[in-house]
Amino acid sequence: MQFDARAAKLLQPGKHIVVDGCPGLRLVASTQGRAWVYRYKSPVDSLMRQVKLGQWPAMAAGMAATRWQEVKDLRDAGQDPAQAKKDTRKAARASVYTVGHAVDDYITGHLATNREPRGAKAVAARLRTATAEIAKMPAAGVTRGVAFELINSLADRPVLAKSVRNELGGAWDLALDAGRLAA
Repeated sequence: MQFDARAAKLLQPGKHIVVDGCPGLRLVASTQGRAWVYRYKSPVDSLMRQVKLGQWPAMAAGMAATRWQEVKDLRDAGQDPAQAKKDTRKAARASVYTVGHAVDDYITGHLATNREPRGAKAVAARLRTATAEIAKMPAAGVTRGVAFELINSLADRPVLAKSVRNELGGAWDLALDAGRLAA
C-alpha cells in the first residue's frame, strides 16, 4: 500500500485519491476535511455504496487499511456494511428512553395498579396530552427548564398544571427507581 501524505494535504475539495493495494479505499476531500471512504458494490442489491471509515489525519493510512480490511471482510461474507451501519444507528435511536416511554411506564406501572380504573384512565389521558410535544424527546435530556416550560404552558388551567406537575414527577420517580434514568 502506497500513500503520499503530501498529495493528501494538497487534495482539493471534491477530489479523491485511490489507495493502491486496497481496492475501493480512497481518501476523499471535502470543505470540512479529508475522510477515508470504502466504495464497493453491495452484495445484497448490487448497487454502489460507500461507507466512511474515519477522518485523515486522525486515522493514519495503516489504520485505514486495517479498517478497510475489516469492512471488506464483512462485504465478502455477504453483508452490506453501509446497511449494517444504518441498522446500528437505527437500533441506537430506538433504544433511547424517551419522555413518552417514561409516561407509558408510569401509566402501566403505577396508575393502573394504584388508582381506580376510571381515574387512572383520566389521568393517563391528561398526562399523554400534556406531554405530547416532548414525548419523543430523550428523557435524560429533559432539564428543569423544559419541565418548567411545559408546566408554565398550562398556567391558564392551574388545576391541570398542578396535576401534570405531580404526575410527571411521579413518572420521573418511577423511572429513576427502575434504573431507566440516571440520577
